[in-house]
Amino acid sequence: MADTNYLRDSLKAAAEGPVDSCTLCGVLINQYYEDAHNRFHQADYQPFTTDSPGAAAETCTLCGVLINQYYEDAHNAVHQGQYEPFAAGGPGAAETCKLCGVLINQYDRDAHNRGHG
Repeated sequence: MADTNYLRDSLKAAAEGPVDSCTLCGVLINQYYEDAHNRFHQADYQPFTTDSPGAAAETCTLCGVLINQYYEDAHNAVHQGQYEPFAAGGPGAAETCKLCGVLINQYDRDAHNRGHG
C-alpha cells in the first residue's frame, strides 16, 4: 500500500480530529485541547497537514512530545531538545496528554509526566 500515510493515520487516531502546531513551542496538539495548552503560554496555532510533501513529526526524547519538525528552534527555546523520527507505523504510537493537550509518543509518557510534576 504505497498510498498509505502512516503518520497521518496515527495522528488522526490519537487526536480524534484536526491536529495543529503550536507556533511558540512547536508541539503537535489536538485542536480541541488548545485552551488547555494556552494555560502554559498564550499560543498561536496553525494546521499541521501531514499530506504535504516532506511533512514529518519528531519525538523530543527529553519531554516525549511530538514536534512539527519545522519548529525545532522554537522548541529548543524551551529546552535543548533531542529529536528522533516519530515511527507512526505501529498501532497506538501517539496519545493526547489530557493536562496540556499535546500529542506525545506513548513510549515517552514517563518523561512527559515528569514535566507536569
